[in-house]
Amino acid sequence: MRKRAATLICAGTFGLFHIIVVVLPVIASGGGGESQGMRVAIFDMPLVVVLDHVPGGGRILYYDVGAYLVFFSLVGTLMYASCGALIGYVIDRIRKSVA
Repeated sequence: MRKRAATLICAGTFGLFHIIVVVLPVIASGGGGESQGMRVAIFDMPLVVVLDHVPGGGRILYYDVGAYLVFFSLVGTLMYASCGALIGYVIDRIRKSVA
């Protein structure tokens, strides 16, 4: 477990950041309103671009509020946790090579 400490810590920290900054306001607003839309557009831009180019993605972005809430809550948090895990993995590899 100690070998992957930074990986787990960074993944958890990034995922928690996304939950606090994006997921909670989006769920609290019920998926409507300008404020939550800007949060999603800013923090989850890669997901917005993917949905915009995937067939059926426009339905999630513009029409189906339930799918919108679930998609950005789960996939957005997974995206942030994955990025955090990648950064933590690099830190772990650097620490291993130095030690």
